[in-house]
Amino acid sequence: MIQSRPKHRPIQPWIAASKAPDQEMRGLCYREFAPPPGLEDVLLVVWTLTGKSPADKPFPYHVVPDACSDLIFDRQSGEGFIFGTASEAKTVEMKGDIFIVGLRLQPHLLPAFTGIPAFAVRNAEPSFEEASLGSINEIFARHTGEATDQVGLGEVESLARAVVTRLGPERINQRAQWLTSALLDGEGSVDRAAKTTGFSTRQLQRIAQQDMGLSPKRLGRILRLQQAFPVVLENHQCHALIAADYGFADQAHMIREFSTLTGYSPGFWRERKMSDLFNQNRPGKT
Repeated sequence: MIQSRPKHRPIQPWIAASKAPDQEMRGLCYREFAPPPGLEDVLLVVWTLTGKSPADKPFPYHVVPDACSDLIFDRQSGEGFIFGTASEAKTVEMKGDIFIVGLRLQPHLLPAFTGIPAFAVRNAEPSFEEASLGSINEIFARHTGEATDQVGLGEVESLARAVVTRLGPERINQRAQWLTSALLDGEGSVDRAAKTTGFSTRQLQRIAQQDMGLSPKRLGRILRLQQAFPVVLENHQCHALIAADYGFADQAHMIREFSTLTGYSPGFWRERKMSDLFNQNRPGKT
């Protein structure tokens, strides 16, 4: 078994739809910025998605579940929305000029930020107006209004601080953070998380649904998947060893979990990473 676990650091590895090289699909750029100092316990990353699709060929952007919720602003439309916790993969078509900025929250923080139970927006995308967060829309618009085709580090930091200051998250459920940590340490096992935290089955269910919008079992599966994802992409280790290291029953189990939760097998994602279509900047590499 591996000796230590990193903090939750989910990835969204999709850039283009086709595995074959396609010049037209290279125009979509996804970037991630580390949260400003002092906001690491609130935000996982600030991210941007920019580009321009051909008039007759929208970008199919494939989102994989990561146990998180995002506050997202589309500068082209001038509208923002909450991207609720996803229980499964989803493909979103991007058309025309694309300029999107998002704040990815730590898994348990959506209710503290918005006052909305996470289960109420699971697999949903309510607008800021619908969620009574119209003032947040104004902040996003103001901090991205001067940018051309990209948002710089300074703009990202000021945006993140302004949103966090305005929302002023309070009454953060510490138990939800303990549950997330226990599931990460326990390779997604709900039984091991229950022993670590001392929570009953009913408590686990209530905490996971209220703060992450998922059942404890689904939450554990997604966290385990996301822990294994970076290693799958690196192409240095066989799938059987990865499965053993990250708590899957065997290689076949890991392949089924990837196919079920992301829509594609580990082999597909590894091949995609090795192609020149994969273009993702991680924190510290912007």
